[in-house]
Amino acid sequence: MEKENLTLIDIPPNILGLEPFDFLVAVLAASPFLILGFFISEFLVVFLIASVAAGVFLKIKKRDRGYGYIKRWYVRSVRKLIGQRVVIHA
Repeated sequence: MEKENLTLIDIPPNILGLEPFDFLVAVLAASPFLILGFFISEFLVVFLIASVAAGVFLKIKKRDRGYGYIKRWYVRSVRKLIGQRVVIHA
């Protein structure tokens, strides 16, 4: 049996009907758009979280309960996530 010559990067000859070099060129050409899309999606997620937090804050401020209520609500939700019993003396 003959041994095949395997290179460091063994690429199948036809991926999606492309030659290996064409496939690498296509991946390299698309990489800036992939990176840009990743950053845009990260900013969108951060913006979504910030807008939800701002909405909750405005709803609490509209009720005029003050910042202590925000702190109690935050501590209560964190303790529920952790699984501890919620004991808050207001």
